Amino acid sequence: MKKTKKRGITKQDEAQRIYQALFKTSIPSDVRERYNKGVRILFSGLSQREEQALADSLRKVSDIEALEMAARRRYKMHPLVSRFQLMVHLAESIPANQDIFINFTDRRIRSYFSLLLGGARTLYKWVKGFFLLRRAGNV
Repeated sequence: MKKTKKRGITKQDEAQRIYQALFKTSIPSDVRERYNKGVRILFSGLSQREEQALADSLRKVSDIEALEMAARRRYKMHPLVSRFQLMVHLAESIPANQDIFINFTDRRIRSYFSLLLGGARTLYKWVKGFFLLRRAGNV
């Protein structure tokens, strides 16, 4: 397995952690392969310092979803935000994930409750992410 950098995590682990944070399940092997190819192509211009900072942050922080949300808001760690976006785009293309992205049934009350819960969870993750940004040393 190829390592991100000497003190970081492997690309395989990175892909698994991002997919797990987004979908709460293990990453399919084809998505992992496409993710690794995408990272090599899209992030080939990153400096070694930027790549190391990202790897260190992923290693230090347990809730990378919260870290990504705060990073997106603060415009920091752009590679992390872009890697989450890449993973979502790759996951959308899998027929098995169709139920995650498309709602086929009319459940209005449940939808409102899910929206309310999702908003509260987003607020919690956003606040937690700002603290994690400080902990990761990227403020």
